[in-house]
Amino acid sequence: MKKNKKKNKLLYAALSLVIAIMLWMVALNEQNPTVNRSISNIPVNIAAQSTLTAKNLVILEDNIKVSIKIKGPVLTVGTVKASDITASIDVSNINAAGVYELPVSISGLPSGAELSDANSLKVTLTVDNLVSVYVPISVNSIGTLEGGLSVFSMKSSLADVKVTGAEKVIDTINNVSASVNLNKITGDTTVNESLTAYTQSGEIVDNIKFSKNTTDIEILTGYQKTVELKISVQGKPASGYTVSSLKSEPSKVNVITRNNNLTSISVVVTLTGKEKSDAVMLAQYNIDENNVVVINPPKINVTVTIKSIR
Repeated sequence: MKKNKKKNKLLYAALSLVIAIMLWMVALNEQNPTVNRSISNIPVNIAAQSTLTAKNLVILEDNIKVSIKIKGPVLTVGTVKASDITASIDVSNINAAGVYELPVSISGLPSGAELSDANSLKVTLTVDNLVSVYVPISVNSIGTLEGGLSVFSMKSSLADVKVTGAEKVIDTINNVSASVNLNKITGDTTVNESLTAYTQSGEIVDNIKFSKNTTDIEILTGYQKTVELKISVQGKPASGYTVSSLKSEPSKVNVITRNNNLTSISVVVTLTGKEKSDAVMLAQYNIDENNVVVINPPKINVTVTIKSIR
């Protein structure tokens, strides 16, 4: 019995709420007073934007939005959504870089609704020169190779790329690079990677266009080894003298080589024909750069011991 009474009370309460809402709607429909309402985040369409491109100009702001105030009968303005409204500006009269305040045109309001702030509805635009520059492409790597392999070389098929954008944005570009994930590399290969522009502090530069968005990168793999230096002599000492010994410092260097059997590389010292006593001379590497790369190549000082043969 108590349960039925409780249930009846809930039904009466729900029915009373429905009746109250219906009465409020009837009263509101009869009165339908004029109210003011704000609507935010309305995207702004840019009319005649192609005319700016033809003049080598570009707008710095993107995703421009406005807020409006409308007034009208409450049952009319209460249903308006931002997606119902079209906001637009006309940039056809802009002929040079600068800051411009432009009126916003609004359409899409239902009958009976109107703008409360039509005269003050404006947006501020910054217009910059549209420029293009060529930027060298660098290749970076992330991760490491497996199986005892090292990167012998990574070379982009493009030496540089044309970058187009607002002058203020282009001026922030420090470098353009492509990154290769070495974890996926198992041997010599060519991969296609996207290009990205960076500022000097390493931040990505947006709102630019590349003449090509990707580049092919040839990756050659090799083996990292420590090899001995073999010293050869070019030229002779003074007449009546000969080279009795050669000793280099360092005697070994670290290399990456395409040939896993490599044990030594050659360096050369050049004599002038005037040497009559021992000398320390700077040697030059004599390597096939298509097969060997010296890691952080050190200076090779060779002690040349010279003796008289008379």
